[in-house]
Amino acid sequence: MVQALMFILIKAIPALDELLQLVPQLVLQGEVWRVLGFVFLPPTDSVIWIIFAVMFLFFIGNILEEAWGSFRLNVYYFSSVALLNLAAFVTGHGTAMEATLLYQSLFLAACVLAPEVEIMLFFFFPVKLKFLGWFTGAMLVFTLFVAPQAWAAVLAVTIPFACFVGPSWTAMMRKRTLAQGRRHPFAAPQAANDEPFHTCITCGQTEQKDRHAEFRIAADGQEYCDKCLPRS
Repeated sequence: MVQALMFILIKAIPALDELLQLVPQLVLQGEVWRVLGFVFLPPTDSVIWIIFAVMFLFFIGNILEEAWGSFRLNVYYFSSVALLNLAAFVTGHGTAMEATLLYQSLFLAACVLAPEVEIMLFFFFPVKLKFLGWFTGAMLVFTLFVAPQAWAAVLAVTIPFACFVGPSWTAMMRKRTLAQGRRHPFAAPQAANDEPFHTCITCGQTEQKDRHAEFRIAADGQEYCDKCLPRS
C-alpha cells in the first residue's frame, strides 16, 4: 500500500524518486532517510503494473507470514535491507535496483515455500508458483550479466534467502519424504487387493468382471470358469 501511495507522490513530484534512492555518499552527508527510503520506491512507473505489483506484494506477504510468522518475516525483510545498505557502502555506490532485488527475493522465497500454489497470471493464465520461481531465479542470475556492478546487491539478497528459505525447504522436503514413507506400506496391500483372486486360464474371466461366475480347478491343475471348464 505504501508503494502505491509513493507511486502517486512520485507522479506528482518526480524529484522524490531520486531523493529516496540509496546513495552512500549522500547518506554520509546527512541524508540518512535513504537507508530505508529505497524500499518504498515503486517497482514500476505504469499505473496498471503498480496495481498488479501491490496485489502481488500482499499475496506473497501472506504466504511468507503463514510459513514463518510475522517475526521471522520481519527479520528476513530487515536483514535484507541491512545487507543491501552494507553492499552499497562496500562498493561505494547504489544500483537503483535495490528495491527490485529485494522484492524479487521475497517472491522467490514464496515460490519455494508454496510451489504448488496456482495463480491466474494476468487474470487469465493459470500457472504454479514453482514455474514463476524458476523464472525469477533466472532473472536474478541474468542481472549479474547485464548489470555486473550489482553483484554485491544480488549477494545481499541471496544471503538471507539461503539462511531462511534453505532450512524451511529442507524441513518441508523431510516431512514430504516421511509422509511418503508412511503411505508406502499401505500402497502395496492396496495394489494386491486390486488383483483378481480367480482367473480363467482359457478366457481370462475373473470374479471382478462377473461376480456371478464360478471357478473350478480341473484335473490338469489349471483354473477355469464354469463355461470353459473341460468336460470329462
